Amino acid sequence: MADAVIPTYLVERFGPIVRGLITIGLLAAGYSTLEGLLVAVAAIVGNDLYRSWALRRGCARSGRTAGAPTGQTHAGGAGARTFRARLRSAHAGAFGCDPGAERVYGLFAATFAPVLMGVLGVSLRPRVVVAAALTALLVHFGIYYGQIGPYWNNPAVPATWAVLLSTMVALLGRWMPQRTGQPA
Repeated sequence: MADAVIPTYLVERFGPIVRGLITIGLLAAGYSTLEGLLVAVAAIVGNDLYRSWALRRGCARSGRTAGAPTGQTHAGGAGARTFRARLRSAHAGAFGCDPGAERVYGLFAATFAPVLMGVLGVSLRPRVVVAAALTALLVHFGIYYGQIGPYWNNPAVPATWAVLLSTMVALLGRWMPQRTGQPA
């Protein structure tokens, strides 16, 4: 019951407005930590793994950073860049969103329900966390790339639906009884 100390303290000591502000602050702290971890993973992959692979293949010069394209790509690289450019311009839409914003919104949607439940002290089984994250990804990218609805090209709209549905999946998974004899 040690995990319930802070949520119990918040409920018993503070009103709903202060509780909401504290919860928002805790969510912000959780996302700040998650963002730092993602930046660290990206740096590790870019500098340690990709750069050494690119140097071995002759795709990069030793003085360049791994994050920026070097222009000396292997066969097919130019075609892939052209395809990505066409895909970005086709999906930028009337809102003029940053190319790649839909992926950032998708990541946010996939992590929202598990982080929220963790901040609120609600424990979820690993399968429920995975189900909520997959629901968010499927809903977000399904709406965005399936061009479903009038505002599909604004990544915030599919992300909103993804957050709502994945949170519902997390809550339903929390309240569903666990089958006996099955590992969590």
